[in-house]
Amino acid sequence: MSLGTLFNVPSLQDEASFNYFSQANMDSHRLVTFAITAQKNINIDMYPLDPIPFFEFKTWLFIHQAWHNAINGVLGTSGYDLSDVDFSDEQQAAAWTYLHAQEHRQWHDMLRVM
Repeated sequence: MSLGTLFNVPSLQDEASFNYFSQANMDSHRLVTFAITAQKNINIDMYPLDPIPFFEFKTWLFIHQAWHNAINGVLGTSGYDLSDVDFSDEQQAAAWTYLHAQEHRQWHDMLRVM
């Protein structure tokens, strides 16, 4: 999947958009984690991020943040606090999505993964 997919704001009214985002996010996390292992010989724990469980969304956000923190720690990059978002608030959802995608883009650029 394309990294650009992560810039599309998923909507609570459109389950397909969340499913697509979820798959693209997991794909990016895997690519980055595998690249870190291959390029830096460092293993990072992988977490189950797809599908996003709406009944456990806060837990998903916590686990997702842990994986971001691990990647940022290895790469020496500054990340954002992505552990809280209200997707029913369009502005919050858009801001979270943008910051999240920017973080992924930075990783992809640094590791030269597509």
